[in-house]
Amino acid sequence: MEMTTKEKASVLLNEFEQLDSLKGLQHQGLSHIPPQGNSGERYEVYFSNDKQRAVEFTFYPEEKGKPDYLVVYLIDEATDQDFSLDAWLQKQGEYLDKSPFSLASYQGEFEEKVNSVARFINSCLLRPELTEVLQGASWLDVQFNWGESR
Repeated sequence: MEMTTKEKASVLLNEFEQLDSLKGLQHQGLSHIPPQGNSGERYEVYFSNDKQRAVEFTFYPEEKGKPDYLVVYLIDEATDQDFSLDAWLQKQGEYLDKSPFSLASYQGEFEEKVNSVARFINSCLLRPELTEVLQGASWLDVQFNWGESR
């Protein structure tokens, strides 16, 4: 039986709550955002700490032939700045041909794919430069590459 998008979002939330990289951040909720204009349905999971740093996971469920995928933002709540983990990886020269944020890049059932993408995200967030960002010790200026989106 196919999982509903809400069930998928709950699986993601449960997996994210287990990440070592998010220790010290508190889960602030799971929000459902219905389709608006050209933007499809999505779910947002938000974790923040007392140092005004946060991580937001946005889950875009499969739609119109596009696979389930995630966007991960690191946020400085004090200055209202953010950057995506994807943009940071590209800046590091680590952009992969196969998107690590698309669940279609992983093998197995939905839960296995979520576990794999969560392990990948955890390994990124545990890197010293990103750990310092989440602990409020530093901030990174990562510009988004709009490419052909402009």
